[in-house]
Amino acid sequence: MNTKFDELIISGDKKFINQTAKALNLLKLKCPRVYKFSVLKYLGAIKQSRRSGMKVLAKPPTFNVGQKTAYYSLKWYACAIIHDAYHSRQYWNYEKKHGKVPIPVYFSSKAELQAIKAELKVAKKIKLPKKDIDF
Repeated sequence: MNTKFDELIISGDKKFINQTAKALNLLKLKCPRVYKFSVLKYLGAIKQSRRSGMKVLAKPPTFNVGQKTAYYSLKWYACAIIHDAYHSRQYWNYEKKHGKVPIPVYFSSKAELQAIKAELKVAKKIKLPKKDIDF
């Protein structure tokens, strides 16, 4: 099943689509700038999957989401969306400025730390519990 939320395509079963729409709505309401300039700009689709991971080269760029990520908690899921949108942002910003993108730009310890920093800013705004932030 597919549906749209703003410009994003959400693919999955009804429960997944509802959970994803709630997470996106939380971001849209609590972090509108990040939602507009990271999520909408660098993600094209969110797809239910066996495991989570960002597919930056998919057409459109797609965040594949596993059960644990989608259903641990709504706030956790919202932060995961930001985290993977940031990896897409890393890729596409580099590609725009320099052309061919080396993997470490979006898939390395340094890239991961940058994505975590972006995620933590959102986590604080949406009041993700401290135990989850510490994780």
